[in-house]
Amino acid sequence: MACIDTGAQVTVVSPEVVSSLSLQPVGTAPINTPGAGQRLSCRRFHVNIYFAEDYVVENLFVIEASMKGLPYQCLIGRDVLRLGMFFYMGKTNQFTLTF
Repeated sequence: MACIDTGAQVTVVSPEVVSSLSLQPVGTAPINTPGAGQRLSCRRFHVNIYFAEDYVVENLFVIEASMKGLPYQCLIGRDVLRLGMFFYMGKTNQFTLTF
């Protein structure tokens, strides 16, 4: 399960996703998180994200970070959202993401 995070500059995946897909790191990247209080150095991975058979975000760098206690394993950041149109309907708590 993924969460759209308009406050995240980049897409983030959990260590469980990295492990299950046998991803290999391609370096590290510093990130700031509200709870950490300092910059963290996290592993970075090169991936493709498939939203549907006919739409793939290719050559994306994602960051690995723990999401312990949260119900999702991925934060979809602005690096992906900038490629499409994100429309949030606050009254009904629904959204549409189109590419």
